[in-house]
Amino acid sequence: MRTVIPLTAAVVAALVLASCAGPGRPPAPPPENIKSKTVSANQPEKPQEEITGDVERIPAEPKRRKMVIWGRVQRIIEKKHDVLPEAKPVSTGGVGDPVTEIKNGTPFNLTLYFAGKCAHHTKVPPNGSVTAVFCPGTYNIAAVVDNDSYLPLVRQDQKFEGGVAYLLQVVVKQRPQ
Repeated sequence: MRTVIPLTAAVVAALVLASCAGPGRPPAPPPENIKSKTVSANQPEKPQEEITGDVERIPAEPKRRKMVIWGRVQRIIEKKHDVLPEAKPVSTGGVGDPVTEIKNGTPFNLTLYFAGKCAHHTKVPPNGSVTAVFCPGTYNIAAVVDNDSYLPLVRQDQKFEGGVAYLLQVVVKQRPQ
């Protein structure tokens, strides 16, 4: 009958290093950067949370990304918000996907979530601008600044047509007292 002893990664590393030390030489100590961790086949590791603190993580997988963005936009729509100005066409008659220049007229970082056919999000630095290119369609847009004193902005059913360049100017109003 055999006795099974669970081994941690540090113990395994020490045994491997000891067997490589050779006769007459003392075994090398295990490296300090190895963390002791018991691995169990019955209890898989728990996945980390999607969002940790102020770090925003959007899934890379397209279907999951679309679901996360749609969910965020819907939660913002359901809460108190102001109206996001309409994206205005500045030139037409082009070819390809719509191009949108987003201007952040605030002293805060701005994040826009576009929930639609090609759901995506974009970040715009304070008083800066970004150009976004995405597929034509109708989108619900939520804009949020990194300051809780300001309400998020929402524009529902914004249409973006192929071959058209748009300008979206974002300015936020302070949250009512």
